Amino acid sequence: MTFTELYQKYLSFLWSAFQYDMEVFSKPWLYAWFIPVMIYLMIFLMKWIALTFPIWGPFAIAFGSLAHLIDSVVKARVKLSWCRINEQQVAEKDKEVSKPSNPPQS
Repeated sequence: MTFTELYQKYLSFLWSAFQYDMEVFSKPWLYAWFIPVMIYLMIFLMKWIALTFPIWGPFAIAFGSLAHLIDSVVKARVKLSWCRINEQQVAEKDKEVSKPSNPPQS
């Protein structure tokens, strides 16, 4: 089975599943009460999240790992700049301590 055949079968399956869902949503008994339509809407959303995962899943994983990489780089830079600030403060304090407070009188 080639990729195009697999792709066509996947799209036809999605289309048939969508047609079934629209048929269910067009039933009048579903709207008689608020609860049945809300229950089916939750099932519909979970089902379509699972059915379309092969389409959006790789992008979510790629962008999620990219966001994690960017976040870790930003945190490392902030930590590095914080260390530099601390090193500068320590160096300034060392200079102050090494200076004699009262110069010797000759």
